[in-house]
Amino acid sequence: MKKRWFAWFLAAVMLSALLPASALAADSCTFKFTSTDLADGAVGFPYSDKIEWESKHLGSDIPCDVVFMLDESSDPLPDGLTLNEDGTISGTPTTAGEYKILVNAKPKVENEHSEFPGAEHEYTIKINNTASVVIPFTKVVQQGGNTAPGAATFQFELYDFGFSGDFQYEVTGNTVATNGAGTYCGRIVINVPENELGNLSEGFMVREVNDGRANWTYAPETWYVRVYRGQEEEINVWISKAPGENESFDAMTFTNVYTYNEYYQPTPTPEPDLPQTGDSGSFAFMAALALFAAAACTVRLCTKKH
Repeated sequence: MKKRWFAWFLAAVMLSALLPASALAADSCTFKFTSTDLADGAVGFPYSDKIEWESKHLGSDIPCDVVFMLDESSDPLPDGLTLNEDGTISGTPTTAGEYKILVNAKPKVENEHSEFPGAEHEYTIKINNTASVVIPFTKVVQQGGNTAPGAATFQFELYDFGFSGDFQYEVTGNTVATNGAGTYCGRIVINVPENELGNLSEGFMVREVNDGRANWTYAPETWYVRVYRGQEEEINVWISKAPGENESFDAMTFTNVYTYNEYYQPTPTPEPDLPQTGDSGSFAFMAALALFAAAACTVRLCTKKH
């Protein structure tokens, strides 16, 4: 009888040695949310944030297998966002607002833990509207050589932001297509989350990108732009040639000159044909008369000698 119990005990020990540690501790798992807030977002800007958490099996550092999902009673996520099983919320929001969501953390079905029936936490996601800053500009193309400029595209860059930290913004309209000499108007538009609009109040510089194309002189102008809100909360821009200058302009101006000179190889002038003084028939008739006269003189001379 003792041998039989010893055999059962030995089999249990061997089976325990073969099982992974997570299986042994499947009924003893701890879990807690460690992130209390989620990042704000803005309409039209990519969003990504992850719910932070801690879990482990008792007696080891092996984490539990947990999945995240919205509670059935929760408000939906902002339009354009999704919640992944690993706790990542991502996407591009399309509607502004403040959203309260209730997130559940549960063990995976195939590895349930009796000591961890699940946990929940309420989060708030704020999606801000997007503010648009419009900066007008004028592009002047001039002909500097003997050849008219053709189609060309010019680009502008924004640099030296007074705000030294990181913030989200998107630039559009910073290229202009031209087709010959003339004046072209355009607008650079900066889209920025409303809550980060103040980062543009410290100003930035704008200049033309010189891509080194032959026969073009690029605009030497640089402009200083500062963004501020007016009394009615409208968005205004201050355009000057340098920081600290009191003179403002309605638009930035950039001038380019096309300097190509094309040299033409002169075509040789053909020599003119001499004009005809008479027709060929008259010339032949006169030549025959001359020959006849010469022959007559010869005959007469010969007759006199005899």
